[in-house]
Amino acid sequence: MADLRWLNAQIASLGLPLASWFAADCITRVLPYYEEKFPSDLRCRDSVAGLGEFLHGRSSLDHLHAAKQEAEAARWGAPTSSRAQIAASSIAVACSFDAQLNSNACALARRLSGDEQQWQAERFWVFKQFTSQEPLRSVLRTTGRADRVTRLLPFIADSLYEVGYAPLTPDPLNDD
Repeated sequence: MADLRWLNAQIASLGLPLASWFAADCITRVLPYYEEKFPSDLRCRDSVAGLGEFLHGRSSLDHLHAAKQEAEAARWGAPTSSRAQIAASSIAVACSFDAQLNSNACALARRLSGDEQQWQAERFWVFKQFTSQEPLRSVLRTTGRADRVTRLLPFIADSLYEVGYAPLTPDPLNDD
Protein backbone atom coordinates (compact mmCIF):
# COMPACT_ATOMS: atom_id res chain seq x y z
CA MET A 1 0.00 0.00 0.00
CA ALA A 2 2.84 2.41 0.79
CA ASP A 3 4.26 1.77 -2.69
CA LEU A 4 0.95 2.76 -4.24
CA ARG A 5 0.78 6.00 -2.25
CA TRP A 6 4.37 6.78 -3.20
CA LEU A 7 3.64 6.20 -6.88
CA ASN A 8 0.49 8.35 -6.73
CA ALA A 9 2.41 11.18 -5.06
CA GLN A 10 5.22 10.93 -7.61
CA ILE A 11 2.83 11.05 -10.56
CA ALA A 12 0.98 14.04 -9.08
CA SER A 13 4.30 15.79 -8.37
CA LEU A 14 5.10 15.81 -12.08
CA GLY A 15 2.62 18.67 -12.41
CA LEU A 16 0.96 19.70 -15.63
CA PRO A 17 1.26 18.56 -18.35
CA LEU A 18 3.61 15.69 -17.50
CA ALA A 19 1.13 13.97 -15.20
CA SER A 20 -1.32 14.10 -18.11
CA TRP A 21 1.20 12.48 -20.46
CA PHE A 22 1.83 9.73 -17.92
CA ALA A 23 -1.91 9.19 -17.34
CA ALA A 24 -2.39 9.05 -21.11
CA ASP A 25 0.08 6.17 -21.25
CA CYS A 26 -1.83 4.37 -18.50
CA ILE A 27 -5.26 4.75 -20.09
CA THR A 28 -3.92 3.58 -23.44
CA ARG A 29 -3.13 0.31 -21.68
CA VAL A 30 -6.59 -0.05 -20.07
CA LEU A 31 -8.67 0.81 -23.14
CA PRO A 32 -8.82 -2.89 -24.21
CA TYR A 33 -10.69 -3.75 -20.98
CA TYR A 34 -13.54 -1.50 -22.08
CA GLU A 35 -13.43 -2.54 -25.72
CA GLU A 36 -13.48 -6.23 -24.81
CA LYS A 37 -16.91 -5.77 -23.23
CA PHE A 38 -18.21 -3.12 -25.68
CA PRO A 39 -16.40 -3.61 -29.00
CA SER A 40 -18.72 -1.39 -31.03
CA ASP A 41 -18.77 1.50 -28.52
CA LEU A 42 -16.10 3.98 -29.60
CA ARG A 43 -16.63 6.57 -26.86
CA CYS A 44 -13.62 5.54 -24.75
CA ARG A 45 -11.38 5.16 -27.82
CA ASP A 46 -12.49 8.61 -28.98
CA SER A 47 -11.76 10.01 -25.51
CA VAL A 48 -8.23 8.58 -25.55
CA ALA A 49 -7.75 10.07 -29.03
CA GLY A 50 -9.14 13.38 -27.76
CA LEU A 51 -6.61 13.42 -24.94
CA GLY A 52 -3.87 12.66 -27.48
CA GLU A 53 -5.06 15.54 -29.69
CA PHE A 54 -5.00 17.87 -26.70
CA LEU A 55 -1.55 16.76 -25.53
CA HIS A 56 -0.21 17.28 -29.04
CA GLY A 57 -1.60 20.82 -28.95
CA ARG A 58 -4.25 20.31 -31.64
CA SER A 59 -7.40 20.77 -29.60
CA SER A 60 -8.68 22.99 -26.83
CA LEU A 61 -9.62 22.39 -23.21
CA ASP A 62 -13.25 22.47 -24.39
CA HIS A 63 -12.58 19.48 -26.65
CA LEU A 64 -10.82 17.71 -23.80
CA HIS A 65 -13.84 18.35 -21.58
CA ALA A 66 -16.11 16.86 -24.26
CA ALA A 67 -13.83 13.78 -24.39
CA LYS A 68 -14.14 13.46 -20.62
CA GLN A 69 -17.95 13.63 -20.83
CA GLU A 70 -17.97 10.87 -23.48
CA ALA A 71 -15.90 8.58 -21.25
CA GLU A 72 -18.12 9.37 -18.27
CA ALA A 73 -21.19 8.44 -20.32
CA ALA A 74 -19.50 5.18 -21.26
CA ARG A 75 -18.72 4.54 -17.60
CA TRP A 76 -22.37 4.93 -16.63
CA GLY A 77 -23.37 2.46 -19.33
CA ALA A 78 -21.03 -0.26 -18.07
CA PRO A 79 -21.95 -2.73 -15.30
CA THR A 80 -21.07 -1.47 -11.82
CA SER A 81 -17.56 -2.38 -10.62
CA SER A 82 -16.80 -4.21 -13.85
CA ARG A 83 -13.43 -3.96 -15.54
CA ALA A 84 -15.10 -2.01 -18.35
CA GLN A 85 -16.49 0.53 -15.89
CA ILE A 86 -13.14 0.92 -14.13
CA ALA A 87 -11.39 1.40 -17.49
CA ALA A 88 -13.95 4.02 -18.58
CA SER A 89 -13.58 5.78 -15.20
CA SER A 90 -9.82 5.84 -15.57
CA ILE A 91 -10.13 7.33 -19.06
CA ALA A 92 -12.62 9.98 -17.90
CA VAL A 93 -10.45 11.02 -14.97
CA ALA A 94 -7.33 11.18 -17.18
CA CYS A 95 -9.14 13.69 -19.40
CA SER A 96 -9.34 16.14 -16.47
CA PHE A 97 -5.98 17.86 -17.11
CA ASP A 98 -5.31 18.07 -13.39
CA ALA A 99 -2.13 16.56 -11.94
CA GLN A 100 -3.80 15.00 -8.88
CA LEU A 101 -6.70 13.63 -10.91
CA ASN A 102 -4.26 12.25 -13.48
CA SER A 103 -2.57 10.40 -10.62
CA ASN A 104 -5.98 9.02 -9.63
CA ALA A 105 -6.53 7.82 -13.22
CA CYS A 106 -3.33 5.80 -12.94
CA ALA A 107 -4.48 4.39 -9.59
CA LEU A 108 -7.76 3.25 -11.18
CA ALA A 109 -5.79 1.59 -13.98
CA ARG A 110 -3.78 -0.38 -11.41
CA ARG A 111 -7.02 -2.01 -10.21
CA LEU A 112 -7.42 -3.79 -13.55
CA SER A 113 -4.40 -6.06 -13.60
CA GLY A 114 -1.70 -7.34 -11.33
CA ASP A 115 1.14 -6.30 -13.59
CA GLU A 116 -0.06 -2.71 -14.01
CA GLN A 117 1.56 -1.51 -10.76
CA GLN A 118 4.94 -2.92 -11.80
CA TRP A 119 4.58 -1.50 -15.32
CA GLN A 120 3.68 1.95 -13.97
CA ALA A 121 6.60 1.96 -11.53
CA GLU A 122 9.05 0.97 -14.27
CA ARG A 123 7.52 3.36 -16.80
CA PHE A 124 7.57 6.19 -14.25
CA TRP A 125 11.29 5.69 -13.67
CA VAL A 126 11.96 5.89 -17.44
CA PHE A 127 9.63 8.88 -17.78
CA LYS A 128 11.33 10.69 -14.90
CA GLN A 129 14.79 10.06 -16.41
CA PHE A 130 13.83 11.54 -19.74
CA THR A 131 11.85 14.47 -18.41
CA SER A 132 14.71 15.56 -16.15
CA GLN A 133 16.90 16.31 -19.19
CA GLU A 134 17.27 19.53 -21.12
CA PRO A 135 15.59 21.05 -23.11
CA LEU A 136 12.42 19.78 -21.46
CA ARG A 137 13.43 20.73 -17.92
CA SER A 138 13.94 24.40 -18.75
CA VAL A 139 10.56 24.59 -20.50
CA LEU A 140 8.75 22.96 -17.62
CA ARG A 141 10.25 25.36 -15.06
CA THR A 142 8.54 28.25 -16.84
CA THR A 143 5.08 26.72 -16.75
CA GLY A 144 2.54 26.47 -14.01
CA ARG A 145 -0.72 28.01 -15.08
CA ALA A 146 -2.90 25.85 -17.30
CA ASP A 147 -3.13 28.51 -20.02
CA ARG A 148 0.67 28.72 -20.27
CA VAL A 149 0.95 24.94 -20.25
CA THR A 150 -1.58 24.46 -23.04
CA ARG A 151 0.29 26.93 -25.27
CA LEU A 152 3.47 24.89 -24.76
CA LEU A 153 1.93 21.44 -25.38
CA PRO A 154 3.22 21.04 -28.96
CA PHE A 155 6.74 21.97 -27.88
CA ILE A 156 6.57 19.61 -24.88
CA ALA A 157 5.33 16.77 -27.12
CA ASP A 158 8.23 17.35 -29.52
CA SER A 159 10.69 17.58 -26.63
CA LEU A 160 9.53 14.27 -25.15
CA TYR A 161 10.24 12.59 -28.48
CA GLU A 162 13.59 14.40 -28.85
CA VAL A 163 14.90 13.13 -25.51
CA GLY A 164 13.84 9.59 -26.36
CA TYR A 165 10.62 9.11 -24.44
CA ALA A 166 8.04 7.56 -26.73
CA PRO A 167 4.60 8.03 -25.18
CA LEU A 168 2.19 5.17 -25.74
CA THR A 169 -0.57 7.65 -26.51
CA PRO A 170 -0.36 7.87 -30.26
CA ASP A 171 -0.19 11.07 -32.19
CA PRO A 172 -3.64 10.87 -33.80
CA LEU A 173 -2.41 12.53 -36.99
CA ASN A 174 0.72 10.42 -37.39
CA ASP A 175 0.27 6.91 -38.78
CA ASP A 176 3.88 5.83 -38.09
